[in-house]
Amino acid sequence: MARQTYLVFICALVMAAANCGGGGSGGGAGALGAQTGTDGAQAGGGTGGGKHDAAAGSCVALSPAGAKLSWEDNGAPECAVVVTASHTTNPSQDFLEIVGGTSVGLGLAITVASYTSALGGSYNCKTDAGAASLYVDFVYTGTVAPVTLLDCTVTVTNPGKSGSANAVGTFSATFTSSGGGATSITHGTFDTPVTGV
Repeated sequence: MARQTYLVFICALVMAAANCGGGGSGGGAGALGAQTGTDGAQAGGGTGGGKHDAAAGSCVALSPAGAKLSWEDNGAPECAVVVTASHTTNPSQDFLEIVGGTSVGLGLAITVASYTSALGGSYNCKTDAGAASLYVDFVYTGTVAPVTLLDCTVTVTNPGKSGSANAVGTFSATFTSSGGGATSITHGTFDTPVTGV
């Protein structure tokens, strides 16, 4: 999937599942405002996305139920309200993709594909084994845009299996913008159901 397509896809995911595209239309409005408990904390206490989302400890997505995808953007905790994850295997590759968006319009897409072995372990965007063996990419629609990826690390603890095991892992990344700003993604974690074969 092309980078520009990711940006549109992330926005569409959040709007479809959480009705939060405007991010700040007032307390209690839309699906996010109606949530209670940890979902209410994620949406900034039901303020329509006026605050950043909850940290990893209380991060639970609205869709799919029970999915967790969280990170820190220059130290600010973020939590995806919508997550999609795909893990597919075939004789030529083992492919994992995680996509998520927050209630305030931030989003990320992580892709790791191994062409020589099963996924498991740590992978680096800039020092991978080469295009013939491994592909690692990280797309982010962050607080500073447009952003250019400098480097990332993705650790796949479990790539997941549809209907049984969640995809579990951690991630971090560094980006710069055309205006010279920097974005540091730290303490990233995912634990989410997957689709695929």
